[in-house]
Amino acid sequence: MSSFFDSKLWNNLVLPMSHSERAVTHAVVALSALHEDIEARGVPLARVELTNQRQRFALEQYTRALSLLNTRRHSNDPKLRDVVLTCCLLFVVFELVRGLYDEAFVHLQQGLSLLSSLKAADTKSQSLSVSDSSKYIETSLSDALMHLHIQSSFFGADFSDPRFIRPKSEDTADFRDITEAREELDILLQPVSRFMTAVRLLASEGGPSNSNVTRLDVAHMQADLRIELARYLHRLNKFETRVRGSLDNKSQRAVDLIRLHHKTFAVVLETYIDIEDMTYDFHIDGFKEIVKMSEQIAKSFDEQCDPNNNNSHSRPTLLLDMGIIPPLLYVCLTCPCVDTRRQALRCLKAWPHREGPWDSNLIALMGRLTLQVEIEEEFKRLSTTTATKIASLRDITYIPPPSRIFNVHMTITDDQMTGIFMYNTKERGPGMPHLERRVAIDEAI
Repeated sequence: MSSFFDSKLWNNLVLPMSHSERAVTHAVVALSALHEDIEARGVPLARVELTNQRQRFALEQYTRALSLLNTRRHSNDPKLRDVVLTCCLLFVVFELVRGLYDEAFVHLQQGLSLLSSLKAADTKSQSLSVSDSSKYIETSLSDALMHLHIQSSFFGADFSDPRFIRPKSEDTADFRDITEAREELDILLQPVSRFMTAVRLLASEGGPSNSNVTRLDVAHMQADLRIELARYLHRLNKFETRVRGSLDNKSQRAVDLIRLHHKTFAVVLETYIDIEDMTYDFHIDGFKEIVKMSEQIAKSFDEQCDPNNNNSHSRPTLLLDMGIIPPLLYVCLTCPCVDTRRQALRCLKAWPHREGPWDSNLIALMGRLTLQVEIEEEFKRLSTTTATKIASLRDITYIPPPSRIFNVHMTITDDQMTGIFMYNTKERGPGMPHLERRVAIDEAI
């Protein structure tokens, strides 16, 4: 379980605890068995396959971990809270690797609720009984669960609970370290996510007709976020100037990833609302930069590979952090330039892996289907005009707003064998039932 950032969660917390706590031992073994299985099979799409021996063994270990926790639920052991939180995090990742998102997010909400209740109880009692070690463990686990919680909002999970909304910083000094830069960016992601939700609630964007959100509301949010993003970039530039030349490969990759996410937020802010052709053209370079930065981050892992060892794996297959997948997805869903989208798809296919809830295989499939439908829509639109003659779908190089689809999302059937791609077209207009395309997962991936 790797990280783009300098996280000691696995080596300094989870593994040592697994030596003394049986529930954690079984949870670690369960996740390790699943991880071994996906690497052995070339990182396929996340799914449950109980005919697979490793997956059956992993499920058995997972069940044992749950059983051990259940037998201790009334225990007064002060270490139990740390054990439960650690297992909760492992269970979240375990279910994500199996492609069971609902189950994963249930574990996630349980973990966050437990953290919240523990914090409230400690504050109320002003207890001095919680050790420094326990505080360190809970802080580390809280950070990991919060990162997953932020990402889960893109999969329909509730992101509105005020207990989990972090206050924005008014600081203008450069960041003390990469950890602070990352934390401040996480804080920025929250209003960006709320902005995207507000846009989706606009009736003109396919939202409910009785929505109270107006274009003016969205414009105010957009203006505020422009200021916040500019302030953040100023601080990041000052920080990078100060540390330039002193960062190792992993630290530089972390800074590059932060820049990628900032660039993505900036492009989202200007392009998420439906806009006209010429305005879109102003941001094509931004989309291209997102793809280029993503490719550089992916290639940076190759520098760590041992050229004399054929079994040396350079690119990790399981990461907790949000990395290059969400930025590339946005390019695949939004960029008007067909070649840039295809470049983003190639980047996704070249590195099959998972970042928290993001599965590169599923995202690449979703991006490919979006491009396919929009090319068909544009071909149909151009074929009805006498001024433009298009011989085939391959001649389509640009997707203008009239041919874009919206309300795009994808679900997997319960048997995890079929993908259901849902969308709507500009021609049909907002408020209409979704169109669907079903694809056999094994044939499409």
